[in-house]
Amino acid sequence: MSADKQITLNIEIPDGNANSVWIVGRDPDWKGNVIVCPRPCLKTARLMVHFSQPGVYILRKVVPLQLPQIYIGIADPIKERLNNHDANKEFWEEVFVCVGESGGKLNIAHIQHLEARLITMAKLANLCVLNQIPPNSPSIDKAVESYAENYLTQLIFVLRVLGVNIFEVSPTTAEEKSGGKIFILNSKK
Repeated sequence: MSADKQITLNIEIPDGNANSVWIVGRDPDWKGNVIVCPRPCLKTARLMVHFSQPGVYILRKVVPLQLPQIYIGIADPIKERLNNHDANKEFWEEVFVCVGESGGKLNIAHIQHLEARLITMAKLANLCVLNQIPPNSPSIDKAVESYAENYLTQLIFVLRVLGVNIFEVSPTTAEEKSGGKIFILNSKK
């Protein structure tokens, strides 16, 4: 992504309440949406058409001064799996549902690839508590992989803007983790 290219994100808030559900898209180069849904809003949000599509979801709980707790999964449709998580997973406070737009719909091969890549990236970045073993990436042809990787690049950008900064290590952190030299100067008075 070029620094001189303007990027526009569209945020639709269906009920007009900023503390409710957001539908976030990126124009003009992405055929996807991220639906940001606080847990208390899930009952009404799962009636949205987006929750009837296949996709990837990220459950998150943020605790001050701690790494966020994360669970990444896939489902087709999303709402069935989220109903299960609402009843059986206590930890989470919000979900980020990642789906394709009409005309850019994700299929099962896409979402399996995205899930495997997101879990692997989160584990490598080590910026969250993620108690998952990355699934094996599905065997997919180059065209499907290319589409999924392009979707992933755009998705990571949107998630970063939304404050989900768990997939990429910043250059400073990478240098510190790779054993880059850090000098500490102490002076005696």
